[in-house]
Amino acid sequence: VSKIATEIEESHDRVLTQRQRSFAQYFVEGIYSNAECARKAGYSEKVSWKQASVLLNGRDFPHVVEYIQELREVAWVDWSRTEENRSMLWIRCPEKRY
Repeated sequence: VSKIATEIEESHDRVLTQRQRSFAQYFVEGIYSNAECARKAGYSEKVSWKQASVLLNGRDFPHVVEYIQELREVAWVDWSRTEENRSMLWIRCPEKRY
């Protein structure tokens, strides 16, 4: 994951802060609201909803959005490695034969 972050930082010539990395990881987990991801990442309660919106809009912090996409890809690959998960896909999504 740190290699992914480094590549993204270099391609955008911007650094991913620890808060941005944490936000992205919470966001990819998919169990928290956007504002809650921001709060858990260390942004204040007052601005968490706004900060989440800004981090996700793709204009202000495109490197964060790209990092989220890469984390999702890694999570998908990890998840789909097990036979049980692949068989769940077979049953639920017959058009996607893996």
